[in-house]
Amino acid sequence: MFWKNLIQQSPYFRQKFDNFKSFSKATKDEYLLDEVFQKSSPLQVNQEKSVLIENLGSLQFFVKPLNDKAQWGPVNSILVDSTLVSKTQVFMIGNDLGGNPFEGNQHAFLGLILTTTGEDFEYIESHTLGMDVLGHATDIEKINLKSGKELIVVVQNNGKLKALIKTDP
Repeated sequence: MFWKNLIQQSPYFRQKFDNFKSFSKATKDEYLLDEVFQKSSPLQVNQEKSVLIENLGSLQFFVKPLNDKAQWGPVNSILVDSTLVSKTQVFMIGNDLGGNPFEGNQHAFLGLILTTTGEDFEYIESHTLGMDVLGHATDIEKINLKSGKELIVVVQNNGKLKALIKTDP
């Protein structure tokens, strides 16, 4: 991690280290002895992909890694719609246009719709349905209209509201 980014985001590192050199020489054991970390537990990441996790009950979970189309940018919001007969749709939106100049923005993700009738997904890119979600999409919700139709609405930071009348793909 870049030194300036680290000290901008963490008061702990700003107070503990004067420069990158002293930070780079610190060991994991030194951190674990520090009072700030006494109650912490080291965690291990063994998957860096976006996944869907289904709670099966009794502390059992089914983890389904998503394919590469779901990895093109950060996923900020997910809408799961199980109201369809015998299938589920999952709408995903994201991106991040708040990146610092050195790291840049993350905006290759145009949105994704997953349709499932079991364990496998059909991946539908949202732009194929006329709903390009360019920019920093922050939330997605479903609205039921008086006509009985459903509207999928996406909120974008400093952008236009996007809407899609939901139909079965």
